[in-house]
Amino acid sequence: MNKIITAAILAFGLLTGSVMADESAIYLVRHAEKQADSDPELTEHGRARAVALAKILHSVDLAKVYSTDTRRTRQTAEPTVADKGLSIETYDPRAFRQYADALKQEFLNGDKSILVVGHSNTTPYLATLLTGEEFPMMSEDQYDRLYVVRKSEDGSLKATIETFNP
Repeated sequence: MNKIITAAILAFGLLTGSVMADESAIYLVRHAEKQADSDPELTEHGRARAVALAKILHSVDLAKVYSTDTRRTRQTAEPTVADKGLSIETYDPRAFRQYADALKQEFLNGDKSILVVGHSNTTPYLATLLTGEEFPMMSEDQYDRLYVVRKSEDGSLKATIETFNP
């Protein structure tokens, strides 16, 4: 029964807003639900959320997928990279400002979409660094946020926050 409900939700759309496949963006997402451990894997619900993310991004022309080097972030990205035929490139959250600057330049110079999978504290902070807008940290139980960063007409980057569920 749960599989039928999940398929129906996927068929009718997962986002409160909309992902525009023909417009390049940086997609920022926190890893999906995780088990308890020092480097945990995703829960069953987390794996379903990762698949939901891949379905959302299916029609997006992704050029790259970045993730921190943890199991939960890589597992969140895996359905998307499998769908796109890409590989996961890791980034170091300890050099975060440098990563944000490089990511911003890569996006502005390449005009291709990019997915970045991070954590509850790094995802909103990366949105803040990219746009200059202040985004609040996520709570430990928030897994449904997808930050969509796009180039505005004046050349600056602006973010919207969508929600999605498996």
